[in-house]
Amino acid sequence: MASCLLPRRDPTAFFWASDEARDDPKVVLEWLRGGVAHGDATPIVRALPFLYASDRLRADASFVLQALAVRQCPALCAFVDSAMLSDEDFVLGAIFMTNTPDVLRYTGPEFRGDVDFLLRAQKSTPGVFRYAWWRLRDSYSVALRAIAHDADEFQFFSTRVRSDRPLLREIAERNAHALRHADPQRLDDDEFAAELVAIDAAAYAYLSSRLRDDEALAELAFASNGYALAQASFRICQMKEMVLLAVQSQGISLVYAAPALQDDEDVVAAALRENGRAMHYCSLRLREAAWVGLLAVETYSAAVALVGPVLGSSRDFYRRAICLEPNAALWTPRALMGDKSFVLSIIAASPRTRMLMLDPCIGGLSHDEDVQFAQALHNAHTDLGPAVELRSFLVRVNTALWMQTEARLEAVANYCGTVLAEPDGSIVESVSSYALDTLNFIDAPYGPLRVAREVRLKHLLPGGVE
Repeated sequence: MASCLLPRRDPTAFFWASDEARDDPKVVLEWLRGGVAHGDATPIVRALPFLYASDRLRADASFVLQALAVRQCPALCAFVDSAMLSDEDFVLGAIFMTNTPDVLRYTGPEFRGDVDFLLRAQKSTPGVFRYAWWRLRDSYSVALRAIAHDADEFQFFSTRVRSDRPLLREIAERNAHALRHADPQRLDDDEFAAELVAIDAAAYAYLSSRLRDDEALAELAFASNGYALAQASFRICQMKEMVLLAVQSQGISLVYAAPALQDDEDVVAAALRENGRAMHYCSLRLREAAWVGLLAVETYSAAVALVGPVLGSSRDFYRRAICLEPNAALWTPRALMGDKSFVLSIIAASPRTRMLMLDPCIGGLSHDEDVQFAQALHNAHTDLGPAVELRSFLVRVNTALWMQTEARLEAVANYCGTVLAEPDGSIVESVSSYALDTLNFIDAPYGPLRVAREVRLKHLLPGGVE
């Protein structure tokens, strides 16, 4: 075998290999794997080693698919048994293995006119309608079916289809991203563009540059999709009233605003009210403002990690942030959370922060008494009440499990049993599922923890366990 592999850079050299080597699947695949590099020759030249493989191998469908996967060259289909190219399963497999619709260049014409086949092939490899018959690419109904899975298929349809107003309206309803391939004249029509944006604001991104500088169209788009600001003209991105409209819809769209507006208090406040993650994009000056950090924490607890260095040294800011959103403690400096007086002041200020007593990373509240841990668990459950808060609490319990003693794990297991036994139906299904996941987690790494297993089975099996 080694002697057969020496001249692999010459695709015709395999012609001189012995019959035994040309009938050996491993040898043929090795030649294909190490033959002429992709950029060195035309597809046919890259596929030449396969031409010299034995007739038996080139008639073996499973081997051909394996060769296609190795070489990633659809031109191999030019050298296979002709019967294979009429087999639907083989052609679908070849398209999948090469990840390109170019396989259809070498198959029979029946596949190019079969809409159902093209739609099946499209699920694994986009671009198949490039090879569809013209009558299919001039059909309104086929265009709608094609863009349902891939908007970019619309580019292969006729100009008549891509400029039809009723069809474009329907496309805007189904998949507005296909409009990027619509007739440019339609996308530069003021009246028609307004219709498309009214149907789906995503259509704004594909209008002509002239219309994307139109204030009326921008206002229409931003009212329902703030991300449309990304495609607006630079002039629109500098207009405060337009940017305000966008960030009120999607706060994250602050990233596309002009730098001067990222330092504007009104714009930043509107963005943070909608999504605290917008703090990533506000100016460094505003990150030093306590009101900005607190406003962001209401919807994004990690915002406390984004404040400026001066505000980040303020104990009072972190105390107010944690009282407002207890999960902000996860992003508060560990040195500060290890200060017992600081943590106790937070717990005294807000009952919701009692969950902090369960965090083993808080050095100031490390309890040796397991009874105190169980009591803290009970108090937190009593204080939290609403299901959404309870789920947040369970997340914290789950993340702390790996640092707890077995006695504390038993307390958590009993607590989860209490959650699952809520009689009033106020605990949503996702919370109950999370409680079961917690029990599973306890039982797995800590061996046969009897309580966890019994509590779990009690709520999974009718009649519980003996």
